[in-house]
Amino acid sequence: YFVFIPNIEMFKLNSLADTLNSVLPAMGTLWEALRFWPFTLFYINAEAWGTMALGVLFWTFVNDITSVEQSKRFYSFLALGAAVGLILSGTALKSLSKNHNLTLGVGIGLMAMILVIYNFFARDIKNNPALYQVEQKPKKKKAQLSLLESVRFLAKSEYLAQIATLVITYGVVISLFESVWKDKIKEFTAGDAAAMTNIYGNQGIMAGIASLILILFLSSPIMNRGWRFAASVTPTIALIATIIFFATLYFEGPLSGFTSSFGVSPLGFAVLFGLVNVVFIKAVKYTLFDPTKERAYIPLDEESKVRGKAAVDGVGSRIGKSLGSFIVTLILVPTMGSINNAKYITFFIILIALVMWLRAVNRLSVLFKQRTEEAAQNA
Repeated sequence: YFVFIPNIEMFKLNSLADTLNSVLPAMGTLWEALRFWPFTLFYINAEAWGTMALGVLFWTFVNDITSVEQSKRFYSFLALGAAVGLILSGTALKSLSKNHNLTLGVGIGLMAMILVIYNFFARDIKNNPALYQVEQKPKKKKAQLSLLESVRFLAKSEYLAQIATLVITYGVVISLFESVWKDKIKEFTAGDAAAMTNIYGNQGIMAGIASLILILFLSSPIMNRGWRFAASVTPTIALIATIIFFATLYFEGPLSGFTSSFGVSPLGFAVLFGLVNVVFIKAVKYTLFDPTKERAYIPLDEESKVRGKAAVDGVGSRIGKSLGSFIVTLILVPTMGSINNAKYITFFIILIALVMWLRAVNRLSVLFKQRTEEAAQNA
């Protein structure tokens, strides 16, 4: 903030980006990311922070102190924090986007709050280990594994491979879906940054509210129906949302009479429907997908929990989103000219990923039941 942003013109790699763009103009978006490398680096670090802090460290701690039966009651409740976070982040995005100094201050304040909460738990675990089951079972000291060794460890277990499939396919689906939706937002707003920021802010607020409603009224009954049913809800919602959204794009012309009666253009209607779809997909992701995925780790042995989770959440989630971005940036856009020209191909790729997701849920449900029964017998 104090070095790169005030001197962004000095740090931009204009010559390199222009040269690469003249050689491979079809990959212009990639070269623009290279041109503004400080912002790209910041985005990469922000994504990595979310993956490690929440996906790996937080949920590893929760899985260590929670049984399978307890997870049915508490895991959806933990999603309450994500719901509140979505509402606050959406509100902040809309209200603080023009005040960078205030945004920085809020960010620093939140980081200080994280440190305070972490130190509170660290001291309480040390003073009351029985409450956290820290000393319930002796744990072996394991050698640290490299990234490649973690991936190899993951490949040896069908159970962990199925969990990885859930994570990777979700990343591919949301990445491809949002690439088409955001392209339509840019077209609808004519590239107006303020209007686009307002839409993204509304997305966070609406997703948070939808998550709260799911947590308070639906998540517990759904979780009590069994792991397979709960895990199937997210890909099913994503499938329905994807079909409806792309149908609005395909029938944009015939829908013009219907949308005009509401004072909305067909393009605006598609953007609105895309917003609703993303809201529902992310709401069920935080309230059902994450809790059911984390429950799947509980019956595993300590080695599989730690090493497998690091490989699945630390690598798999990044692979999913990276694969989606790779398909768009390096395959679809260069061959089709734009994401708009490739939107229906994108639709079929999303469908394939959703089918793989649902198949992984079915297979993992069988393995989860087996592991849970084995863990109960050995307890």
